[in-house]
Amino acid sequence: MSTLTRALAAVAATLLAGCGEASPSTDAPCTEVGAVAQTEVLLEYYTFIPRCLRVTTGTPVTYLNLDTVPHTVTTDAGQVETFDSGTLEPGTVFTHTFATAGDIALHCNIIQNMTATVYVRGP
Repeated sequence: MSTLTRALAAVAATLLAGCGEASPSTDAPCTEVGAVAQTEVLLEYYTFIPRCLRVTTGTPVTYLNLDTVPHTVTTDAGQVETFDSGTLEPGTVFTHTFATAGDIALHCNIIQNMTATVYVRGP
């Protein structure tokens, strides 16, 4: 398990409160990636961990399904950038590089209440 994965798991309890409804300009609990070359989001316990992520354009984000059920990583309709991972079976990964600045809402097509937000900002 990578250092980043352990760090994300350690703060999961705080982040599970999420910031999906919060404005990116607030001090809502949100994982700030900054200049990290790549980051990981866990799909575990029927949630995205973290549920809120701030990245700069060009940042690849890897989604790891550590749950016992399949998930998807899918953008909500009308987002500035759209993608769908397809079905991620347990133990599989999906990586997406965020190229467009904006607030991107995500969900799982299989677990309807599983949501996350990625705040993408220019460099």
